[in-house]
Amino acid sequence: MTINTLKCAETSPFETGAAVKKAGLLATLTHTVLVWQERASMRHNLASLDQENLCDMGLTASDVSHEIRKPFWLQ
Repeated sequence: MTINTLKCAETSPFETGAAVKKAGLLATLTHTVLVWQERASMRHNLASLDQENLCDMGLTASDVSHEIRKPFWLQ
């Protein structure tokens, strides 16, 4: 009499490659959303700066206007 054993990978609904792809996709999606949030926040902060601070950074009002009009998904 022989006993057949199954390896964990054979019984798992997720193969190792599929699990890695799912984790990679989730990490990529999370990273993308965080970058978008950071851009939106930075543009909001840029819009709130006064002329003196803009001048100190070497920016003009038209530079700021151009930047804050961009959608969050554009760099």
